Amino acid sequence: MVTTTPLVVIGVTLILARLLHRLLKWKSLGWQRCDPALPPGSLGLPLLGEKLQFFSWSSSLDMSPFFKKRLQRYGPIFKTNLVGKDQIVSFDTELNNYVIQQDEKAFQIWYPESFMRILGDNNIVSTSGSLHKYMRNMVLRVFGPEKLRLLLLQDVHSAVNMSLASWAGKQSIELKTASANVQKHSPSPF
Repeated sequence: MVTTTPLVVIGVTLILARLLHRLLKWKSLGWQRCDPALPPGSLGLPLLGEKLQFFSWSSSLDMSPFFKKRLQRYGPIFKTNLVGKDQIVSFDTELNNYVIQQDEKAFQIWYPESFMRILGDNNIVSTSGSLHKYMRNMVLRVFGPEKLRLLLLQDVHSAVNMSLASWAGKQSIELKTASANVQKHSPSPF
């Protein structure tokens, strides 16, 4: 019994040393094989990725410290692993415009499973191509800037008509006071 215990300790020590050696080698390669087609960056720890740093608390209302640090270290385009998936993050406006204009031909739009469960099966985010364009245009017709402009224009028109009607019987009005009262009493769309 006494002779087997040192052998077990030596065996466990050798296994741990080998695992530590592989882990350090893996870390020096950026936690994955070097691929010249991918931008610089780190994928974090195996299985965890960089989600611990990403979800860490920050008192700043500015850009997340997670993104600030990587932007300074790797530049405007870098790779990371956030929610169990390898991802490429871009702060480059030219690349972002290119991606948006490609309409999912060059890149695949992806959202985490938890986000998709919150939105449900049939949502505008999960659609693509012509169906997505059709749904987006329908939503913009109801809630878009043109609809908002028409509503605001109607409100301004009714406020002007009410003001002019109230001023019609008066001999003179002080324009500064009257226009201030119109602003106070006009209906707000919000």
